[in-house]
Amino acid sequence: MGRVLGVGIALAAHLAVGFLYAAAGLVVPGLYLFGLWAIWGALAVVGVLAVRRRRPVGYVLAVPVAAIVILMAVVSAGGALLNWQA
Repeated sequence: MGRVLGVGIALAAHLAVGFLYAAAGLVVPGLYLFGLWAIWGALAVVGVLAVRRRRPVGYVLAVPVAAIVILMAVVSAGGALLNWQA
């Protein structure tokens, strides 16, 4: 039961982070946005593979955390170095 709950929480969190990736289009130019979407999709695949290979739930829960850290790092760096503005 605990594993199923952890995987469900990780899936819901990754979908919520996906909304933030979509909303990043208000700040991030198109080419970089497509790259971010590819990263989000790749992290979704990593999460699914972690579930299918019966990795510890902590690995699966780390996927949405990594996704939000990457998003914030890219948007912050783009704002500082490339003058991205909403």
